[in-house]
Amino acid sequence: MIIGTARVEQADIDEARSRLADIVARSIVLTKQNGLLVAICPFHSEKTGSFTVYPDQHYHCFGCGAHGDAINFVQLTRNLDFQEAVAAIIGDTLHRVAGDRRRSPAHIPAEEAISPDPAALKIWEEGELVEGTLAERYLRARAIFPPYPKSLRFHPRLRYFDGTDNASLILPGLVAAIQEPERRIVAVHRIFIDPRGDRKAQVGKPKKTLGRFRDGAVRLASATNVLGLAEGVEDALSAMALAGIPCWAAAGAGRLHSIKLPDNVHDVHVFGDNDEAGRQAAGRAARAHTALGRRVVLRFPPDGIKDWNQWLVAGAPEVVT
Repeated sequence: MIIGTARVEQADIDEARSRLADIVARSIVLTKQNGLLVAICPFHSEKTGSFTVYPDQHYHCFGCGAHGDAINFVQLTRNLDFQEAVAAIIGDTLHRVAGDRRRSPAHIPAEEAISPDPAALKIWEEGELVEGTLAERYLRARAIFPPYPKSLRFHPRLRYFDGTDNASLILPGLVAAIQEPERRIVAVHRIFIDPRGDRKAQVGKPKKTLGRFRDGAVRLASATNVLGLAEGVEDALSAMALAGIPCWAAAGAGRLHSIKLPDNVHDVHVFGDNDEAGRQAAGRAARAHTALGRRVVLRFPPDGIKDWNQWLVAGAPEVVT
């Protein structure tokens, strides 16, 4: 077995590789088709499943070309190195995702417990303060200046993989803690940063979330009786600077309606993106929070401006009405 930093035994490697179907099933939903196990690929966006698990203990995606074994799968999906991945498989410490991972958080039954994702927590614990790092340079390039919320950290070596290359990249990134209503950190939202620091990494999906969260959010400030909601971290930080009210980030437009707010919040300002998808998501959020008895104000950037960070960078007035 693996103890501390001891050498990985070949027997453990072989055992870990023999558990592919079980390991994959902890992250995505597998269905049997023509004797094979098929799923929606976790490494790229698709509507029809092209990710296939084979009896000889390898997986292959016909959509993006992702290919590997159980250890490789855990390395890429859990941000672990080789030895850590083997140890997690052999020690059976991987968090099992119950049910369909692709379900909207709003459709996960309330009684289904959400446990903190070990890989997400590992990333968070390895992070450091944003100030003085590439993450600060990235935020400054977006007209977002210190001090920064404690719910944000910088990680110098995040694993990135989206199926376009069988070898994962190591990139710096801004890490945001996603907290459930009871304030537990259960997941992280990662923004991969270009090594020069002034822009997102030039990869297929520079923003990724790790871990499951039903009604949580990135808490960028303490909630008062007035709280703003925005899709992403940059937009929420921009909205705070422009409107002067605390804001949380949903880590996705499709989640604005599902965030559970503290009882002391009476007025909700939804800072939506200024496109069709953004307006639809904001409208859905307005209906959901209004139904709970809260006053909702919908806010969008002016015509020609897609999102709140773009408006801030363009030199918007300090106060948005």
